[in-house]
Amino acid sequence: MLGAPSEVAAAAAAHRCISSYELARSLAAERREHFDQLSVLLREGRLKDGCRIEAAQYVEAVEALEQARKAARSFLGAHDCLICPSAAGIAPRGITSTGPSEFCILWTALHVPSLTIPISERLEDMPLGLQIVTPRGADLQLFECAKWMEERV
Repeated sequence: MLGAPSEVAAAAAAHRCISSYELARSLAAERREHFDQLSVLLREGRLKDGCRIEAAQYVEAVEALEQARKAARSFLGAHDCLICPSAAGIAPRGITSTGPSEFCILWTALHVPSLTIPISERLEDMPLGLQIVTPRGADLQLFECAKWMEERV
């Protein structure tokens, strides 16, 4: 992200480590008692990743994410809002998936409000999204920025 502190850029990876670690532990009983009933995607993906993460790595990721949240407060606080794509392309068809989360996971990890508005261009009858982000606790500011942009985009 252009101009963001390095701690903010590292937040997505820290969040992935934390959520994978916690997922593996929260599903410990299911892994022991019903492993064959878990989806292959879950077993071979996040669950497998989470089982490989050591406690020390988890603690390091928690600390890194807290540093990222502090850095994000300063970075985002210097602007009315941040705008970025909500996805790499158009929305997927159907209701089975909302698409990859790499463009929004950072904001979730940083505990900052974000929302997506469709922009007027459409490809293949599917919308393109513009994501708007504000500092933590600035939810009303987020809505004001979104309204302002929606009226102009």
